[in-house]
Amino acid sequence: MAQNLYIIEGSTLYRADPDGTYTNLSGSWHEPKLLCGHQGSLYAIDGSTLYHVNPTDGAYTTLSGSWHEPKLMASTGDKLYIVDGSTLYEVNPTDGSYTTVSGSWHEPKVIGSV
Repeated sequence: MAQNLYIIEGSTLYRADPDGTYTNLSGSWHEPKLLCGHQGSLYAIDGSTLYHVNPTDGAYTTLSGSWHEPKLMASTGDKLYIVDGSTLYEVNPTDGSYTTVSGSWHEPKVIGSV
């Protein structure tokens, strides 16, 4: 199975294929902040809104919630995790609903998952 990278440059989402070619996908991004792959889909925060993005054509749907200071996003298992401000949230990727994870993160730099 081919693996691709997805990059938002300016207001355009691109798929970069392993052979070095890239494809301009549909949609327009005005204030992109975070982008993460999860179970074959993409999730992006643009402005204060979380979107589910189809990696094939770039079509997107708005999910619930509002993100005012999104800093980091990762996925593991069946959830997304977003650090917004100093709070870590566990996010349901189906509808965007979220719960607070205990702890406080004042200057997070990176997030990763295995």
